[in-house]
Amino acid sequence: MDHLYAAPVLVEYFRQLNIKDLTIVSPDVAASRWRAPTPSGSTPDLAIVDKRRSGPTETEVMHIIGDVEAAT
Repeated sequence: MDHLYAAPVLVEYFRQLNIKDLTIVSPDVAASRWRAPTPSGSTPDLAIVDKRRSGPTETEVMHIIGDVEAAT
């Protein structure tokens, strides 16, 4: 079995977009380990969603952790 990871493909895609102020939002703490440098060499900001499960298929967002502004 081979584990296939999307990170190399996603890193290249976002590098090509050349976004100046990129913020990566992780759906939970477990997925927050991925951060890649931008074309300028800086590391993108990171936000993490703190959520609680209210049922087997339902979640509720409690907090957004990180210094980010909400999109309107």
